[in-house]
Order: sequence, then structure tokens, then C-alpha cells
Amino acid sequence: MLSSSVFAQEVPTALTTKPRISDTTGIIINKNFAKILGKALFWDIEAGSDGNACATCHFHAGADIRIQGQVNPGHDSRFGARAPAAPPGPTGPNKKFTAADFPFRQLADVLDRQSAPQHDSNDRFSSAGTFAGEFISVEQRRMANRRRKLHPAPGHRKLMGPATGGKGLPKETCNLQYDPANNPFHARGKMFRKAEPRQTPSVINAAYSHRQFWDGRANHVFNGVDPFGRRTNLFSTDHPGVIVQRLDGSLRVKKLALPFGSLASQAVGPPLSDFEMSCAGRVFADIGHKLLSKRPLGKQKVHPDDSLFSRINGLVATTRKGLNTRYASLVKRAFHRKYWDKPGLYAIDANGDVVPDPDGYTQMELNFAMIWGLAIQEYEATLFSERSPFDRSTLSNQALRGFDLFKFQGRCVNCHKGPLFNGAKSPPPVLADDQLVERMILSDNRIALYDNHFYNIGVRPASDDVGVGGVGPYGNPLSFTRQFKAKILNGTAPPDPSVGNVNPCIFVIPFSVQIVPNCGNPITRQQAAQLDLRDAVDGAFKVPTLRNVGLNPPYFHNGGQATLRQVVEFYNRGGDRHGDGTVNQGCTNGSPALADTTGFDNTKAGENNCTNLDADILPLNLTSTDIDDLVQFLLELTDRRVACHSGKFDHPALPLSIGNKEGGPLYTRAKDIIRVLPAVGRGGLTAEGKPCFPNTGNLFGEMQAKLTEILLPAPPPPAPAP
Repeated sequence: MLSSSVFAQEVPTALTTKPRISDTTGIIINKNFAKILGKALFWDIEAGSDGNACATCHFHAGADIRIQGQVNPGHDSRFGARAPAAPPGPTGPNKKFTAADFPFRQLADVLDRQSAPQHDSNDRFSSAGTFAGEFISVEQRRMANRRRKLHPAPGHRKLMGPATGGKGLPKETCNLQYDPANNPFHARGKMFRKAEPRQTPSVINAAYSHRQFWDGRANHVFNGVDPFGRRTNLFSTDHPGVIVQRLDGSLRVKKLALPFGSLASQAVGPPLSDFEMSCAGRVFADIGHKLLSKRPLGKQKVHPDDSLFSRINGLVATTRKGLNTRYASLVKRAFHRKYWDKPGLYAIDANGDVVPDPDGYTQMELNFAMIWGLAIQEYEATLFSERSPFDRSTLSNQALRGFDLFKFQGRCVNCHKGPLFNGAKSPPPVLADDQLVERMILSDNRIALYDNHFYNIGVRPASDDVGVGGVGPYGNPLSFTRQFKAKILNGTAPPDPSVGNVNPCIFVIPFSVQIVPNCGNPITRQQAAQLDLRDAVDGAFKVPTLRNVGLNPPYFHNGGQATLRQVVEFYNRGGDRHGDGTVNQGCTNGSPALADTTGFDNTKAGENNCTNLDADILPLNLTSTDIDDLVQFLLELTDRRVACHSGKFDHPALPLSIGNKEGGPLYTRAKDIIRVLPAVGRGGLTAEGKPCFPNTGNLFGEMQAKLTEILLPAPPPPAPAP
């Protein structure tokens, strides 16, 4: 059989260059203040509808290691096992996981992917999010406007336009209704926090990636309003752009399209997600309305030696929590005034024009998505880790043996290549030089198109989650491959302009029809019809970086492996592509129980692809000692500063829900069990008398013991006034 090793692979090297992000000339006027603003927004619990910050799901090594209330039921909205309910048995909201619950697909023989499954669940281990509910915004806005009319504040108006919240104004509220029939997180007479549908990836080193999220939906181009880049600019009438002040003082709507902006695209997704941070129906202007008059991090302690905040004298409050400023002031220091200076309240009408509206928002509030995304992007771009033993050429002898296995027998380097161990370039290349679509050989020895750096490795059946094979909110494929196919078959203009740079004449594995003489000229419909345009997109997910991988279990897009050893055992047996005989009946490999679940049943209309499995997913014949060596190599990709939350990886204090209490009145929100991640400065956890997190590659054992030791009890509520 041919192997994908025909590709010229990039053997991983030390990380030596900083990431490249959007050129914001004319938008951001002070990058230092933009980073400060971004860090405050990232860690501030008041940004969420019910106490979740961005950092809540990314508080350790850029990810999440909590173990209670972290499970999503998967596509069928039912918690529990598919196979025999041997231990661990069914799951559900607020479940506290143990090591016995992993891996999610447990086989009779971990070395044999064809052995009988003892337990098999399509649940996803992820991060606890919101309680859900409908956001109450219209009433809040009207009450705020009535209060302004009764109690005008000219001084505040001069500073930042009409008052936008603060003491005395209505707080954010959400309408919660107990609904177990339609919400699997409502159970036992209580409302529990939702959990997201995929495992939380790390934000550390994310700045090097061309696209964000497991399915790549956070676009390379930032449009200033949502994660979907140019797609929204082309197809949406609800989010036309950012509001810019002309020289004559009038306001206009401008469509933003900033390349190298995937971090900003990602950042504006969670704050409005009713799984992650928001009650349903909230818009970014509502978040701005809530935050702009507040002191940043006003409910959280900030360390006086914080690596970013301490750069400005007097910024860190010494006698109270938070920073000695207001969010609006930071915005003004960081962003050009044309994006926030116009006083008054406005809305965007059906024609896309900016019009005065007494129930509208300030210009700063209307632009808060752009402000949020670009500020957080500036902060996250500082979070790259380049001081692991691998970077410093101090690998142990065992890790050196593991590195050889990584490059050769283990085949890991075929996907986890380059300095980021995920194929991402350092820094990202100019788009015209990057081949975002390629052709590769699959496990059936046939060739298919695929999105570079997105692979189906047989973690779960493709029917569970199609990954990059999905579509965006305007019906366009997330996959660059499928946009490329539509372009050459039908002449369809791709919504992602980078697809136009894909050159089919330089595919490493060329088409069977010779089209090289036509390079530089459009492919004719007749030629396109002769091309083999099979793709391997469904069930494919983005290759994660392996840097600091020992710190952020569990693993894979479904979080179904609790340890690095389980991950290596998965690869050693050739993945988990075989199902239980209930799917892909037309792709049985001789037996329904051995159906290849990485493709779709070829007996169904329009679906004739039995496998999307990458050719490198096959039994590796690693010994137990080999597995130990390979795991040790992976552990030595950790930067100690990340483990210790030191240097640029420091942070404010962060209250965390580590599960919910089951008691209390029926049909109400279950009370959170709150612990606090302490504020640390450049000295990290050890400077506060706390241990560093263990670099074990194991979600349980020492990892949870140290998490318990590091987290502080929630402070008691303030005493009532006499």
C-alpha cells in the first residue's frame, strides 16, 4: 500500500519566531493598552451572563482540567453509553468523572481495534458553560433610558456618551425556565450548567494557526462582528460591519476584512454562545453596555506584579479588586477615536444606515465586537511558549528515543510537523504561498482531496460529528476543499478568498488527468468533470499543537482519552474506526460489526465514500517500552512557565465553578461549587506558595490533587450593612 510518507515532512524544530497577526494600523493606536484591555476582557467574569469568562475554559495551560459538570451528550442529546453499560456506565449533567470513565470507547484488548467494545459513548468531555435562558435586553435598555432622563449625568456623558450601566442601573438578567424535555442539562428538578460540544483547545500558541476551533470555523479574516470572516460580509444583512465616524462627524457602516485575524474571529464566538458565556439573544452591544462603565476585573484580585497590568503605574488597585480605570478609558487609549467618539444612541436600520435611536447603543457599544476581538487577539498573541526542553536541546535520553519513534515508526510527524507540532507555519505564510487544499492517500489506498492540517483519524464515527465537513451559518462549507471543488466544477466563487490561491497543478499527488499545460488558465468544465474529486473532509478535525500537551488532558476533539498513554495506545492499535454494527451497513468490511465508521454508508443516495481515514492510522506495533519513551518525549514539549503560570502566563484571580450542588429548591439553578484560582504575577504559583501543575499527561491522580491544592475556597459573602 502507498503511504502518505511520500510527502516531504517538516521534522519539528525549535520555535524561534513570534506569531503574525492582523495589521491594525489606523484601528489600534496603542498596542500596549490593547494588550492590557485584551487581558482584562479575557479574564473578567462579568463578561459572561452568569460568571463565565473566556479564561474559565482556558485557565490552565490555555485549556481546562476540571472534572465535574464537563460532559455534553453528543449529537443525539442523550447522555450515556451505546455499548453494554459496564462501568463507567451512563453519564449525565453534573457528573464527576473518574479515571474509570476513560477512554470513552473501551475495548476488550487495547491493542486490537477489532476487539469487542466493553463501553462506547458519544458523549464529549468539554467545559462547563452557562445555565442558558433568554437574555432580557429590551426591558433593560428601556429602564436604563428612563433612568438617564430622570437622572442625567453630564460629566459622564462628556467622557463616553450616555451612561452605559453601573451602580443603580438594571443588572443583566436572563429568563430561566425548567425544561427537561428540551434541555438535557435540566434534570432531577434542577438546572445545571451546559457543557460545550467539543473539548476545549488551548489558546497558548494558537496565534500561529490559520484557522481556529476544531472545525476551523473561526476564519483567517476578521470581519469585526463574528467568527465567519468574509462569509458574513457577503451574505449577512444582520451584521453589516463596524461603525466609523467620517471627517464631517457623521457615522457610516464599514465592512472590515483583516487577514491574519483568526484569533479575533475565535474570540468573538464564545461571548454570545448560549453554551459558553451568554444567555440566548444577547448581542455584543449588550456586553459593551454592561462593561464599559465598569472597572476592569472589578470582582477579581489582580497581582501587583502582573506582567501586563504593572506596566502602567497605578493601574493595579492596591486597596480593592480590579484595575484603577474604566473599560471605556482603556478602549480610548487603545483604539482610534473614529470608532468610539460620536456621542448619542444609534441603531442600524433596514437599509444598513446608522440612525439615531433613543433605545439604541453608543458607537463604542456598537463596535464592541471589533474592540473585543482585536484586543483579545493582541493579548493572546503574546501567549506563545518557546522554552521547552525540546527548544533548549536538553531532552532526556528516554525522550530522544521517543523522538525517533515520533519521526519514524510512530508516524506522528506526518501530521504533527513543524515547530508547532501541528503543521502550522511560524509565522503563518502569505496566503498565495500556502497550499490550503491538498491530495493524499487514504487507508483504502485511494486518493482524496482534504483541507491541509485537518484529518480523520478514527476517533469517533463521522456521523457523530462531521467536523470541518460542516457548513457555516450561511450554508457555505467550512471546508476549503469543498469550496475548491465548487469553484472548479461550477465556477462558484468561494466565500473564503484564500481558496482562490489553491493551485491544483502543484498538488504533491497530481490528478490522474494531465492538466499541467493549462496551469495559469481556468480549468474547463470538461476537464473538471474528468478529475477525481473525492474528498476526505467529513469527520476531519484540526491537528492540535503538542506543545504543553502534558498539561492539558483530556485529549482529542471529544476529550475521550484521559492520558497520553491512552492516546498512544489509540494510535498503536490503528484508531477506533470500527463501530458496533449500527452504522455504515454498506461499508461492512465483511462484517457489520467491522463497519468503517470514518465515511458514510455507500448505500445511501449521494454518499459513496466508505472511509475518510488517514493512511497513517494503522497498527504501529509499538512495545510497552516504546510507548513509555514516546510519552516521555511528549512530556518534554512543556514550557515550565506554562506549568507554573509564571512570566507572561500569569493572571488575575479567577472564580471557577467546579460543579453544582444538587440540593435546594426545585426548578431553579443548581448552586455552583466555587473555588478561586489565585492571582499570580510574573513569579507564578510558586511565588504565592503554591505548587506548579504536574506535567504528567494524566487528567487524574496528581493533576487533580494539585488543582485542589492550588484552588482557594470561595471568599465568604460580605456582611450586611448595619
